[in-house]
Amino acid sequence: MQKIALVTGASSGIGEAVAKRLAREVAHVILVGRDMARLDAVREAIVAAGGSASQYSVDLTDNNAVLEFSTKLAAAHTHLDILVQCAGGLTFDTDPKFTGNPFASIAAHIQMNFTSKVLMLNACIELLEKAARPVILDVSSQASSFPEVTDAAHPFAARTHHERGYVWSMRAVDGMNAMMQRDFPTFHVALVNPGLIATPLQAQHFADVPKEAVRTPENLAEEIIRKIKGV
Repeated sequence: MQKIALVTGASSGIGEAVAKRLAREVAHVILVGRDMARLDAVREAIVAAGGSASQYSVDLTDNNAVLEFSTKLAAAHTHLDILVQCAGGLTFDTDPKFTGNPFASIAAHIQMNFTSKVLMLNACIELLEKAARPVILDVSSQASSFPEVTDAAHPFAARTHHERGYVWSMRAVDGMNAMMQRDFPTFHVALVNPGLIATPLQAQHFADVPKEAVRTPENLAEEIIRKIKGV
């Protein structure tokens, strides 16, 4: 069987870089994200480079939308070899929708970074089980290393609700991935915990971080490919 991979968050940043790099390793890449125009651009770049890709616009925080996508995916493909979950993000307490309810920011991060991965895993698991050597790789964050004891000087010391939400959600991703390694022994389950990556969000909110401390999406994509290969 020809290998097929699915990448979430594929319209930009880490997901885009992973999808383009992965297209050199597999027969077909399925691009999942919210922005169809940007997904089209990524697909066109992959095709122009000699690869094959298809794209789906899906709100990964919407259970019904993911279930609808699952039906389309099963109709289009008989199996899935690789699932790379890059979708996620950081929302700030200053967002108007959190006014008067700061803990809603925590819930939003858990939905965006953790629950979305659970929903997509549910959507893909049956197709993954039909592959010869299924691979699941989750993108988490170094923020999940927030210390158990209070240390205000620690770089991931959460002081606001959006910081707490981000840290809690990434801790959940790490825990889920560890349990999947136990629960799916025939799968190759892997995790990456990158630090800051050069994205528009990093440029806007973390511009004061030294350039040498910020990795490129392409650099991280190479690490992800090595993890997928088990190298």
